[in-house]
Amino acid sequence: MSRKRLLQLFQMHEKYLDLSNWPIVNKLLLNQEDLKLYERRELAVSLYMEQKLTNKEIFKAAGINEKEITRLIKRCLMWDKDTNIIWGFRALIPQKRISNYQRKAQTSVGLNAVQDHSKKLPGAFSKLMDDFPAIKEKISKAHLRKIGSCKEPQFVRGKDIHNYFIELCKKEGIGERDYPLNTSDRGKRSLYRYFKTNEFNHFAAAASLYGSEALRNAKRVNSNNIESITPLLVRPYQRVQFDGHRIDAFFTITYKTPEGDWITDTIERIWLLVIIDVATRVIIGYHLSSYIGESAYKRNKWGCKECGDIVFLDNKKGMVDTVKGKAWYMTNRYFVER
Repeated sequence: MSRKRLLQLFQMHEKYLDLSNWPIVNKLLLNQEDLKLYERRELAVSLYMEQKLTNKEIFKAAGINEKEITRLIKRCLMWDKDTNIIWGFRALIPQKRISNYQRKAQTSVGLNAVQDHSKKLPGAFSKLMDDFPAIKEKISKAHLRKIGSCKEPQFVRGKDIHNYFIELCKKEGIGERDYPLNTSDRGKRSLYRYFKTNEFNHFAAAASLYGSEALRNAKRVNSNNIESITPLLVRPYQRVQFDGHRIDAFFTITYKTPEGDWITDTIERIWLLVIIDVATRVIIGYHLSSYIGESAYKRNKWGCKECGDIVFLDNKKGMVDTVKGKAWYMTNRYFVER
């Protein structure tokens, strides 16, 4: 089977013809026996995808025939819902399960058989959910606390949801010799494990169960498109915000200049400038500022110590002669000379 035929079969993008786009494996974590088998599989798949050697030459180099190589490549091109990418070389790891177990054997106990409550039934809960989608839908809504019809009960505790689950099973005609009623815990542990899977599949809805902060972070994630995911902010200083708040008030401040003069100044429209840590919402720093400009050479607004009024610097007249020497010419707020 050609490479393009494989891509068409799995409806994959052409970029996956390039093996550099495949997820890789940390070989240091494999034991010697699994490492040898993995390296043979990796060599066979790589040579097959490069299409530089014949099938006989690949079999001579890696010891794997064409039928087995095709099976391995199909595993590699399968989509991993957890990472939102193909399995790649990870599918070549020995004993690696890339799909969920699907039970085919029956989960009921015959009339003449001795009922053993301690017997394990792997995959029975998944089979039950597939056979009875109505139960699956109602249990999922009960766990996520989605409000539907007013007649539908609302639960908070897992114990109550399990009792509701047993009632639904009985309404569907499931008897005492059928799963889950033929087990010691009546499917309680399997139901709790399903809660975890349900939370993963409905991430944003399940986040509301853990508070408003978790819900706000969950809304930033779009599980359908991994490229649009905004990294969750989980630690301090990961991201900060700068914000400004205007205070509609007037203040006066009196201070002494280096020359010994007491100056009364008016501060208008104070701005509170803060730096906020996004993850913890803690204020890292703040600064108070007004609209009055500062200069290394002069101020544009002063308080007159003779009359107590606010005076402004007249830039047009600049420096004038006084009995004490050169000084900046000042006027009051109505621009009347003083």
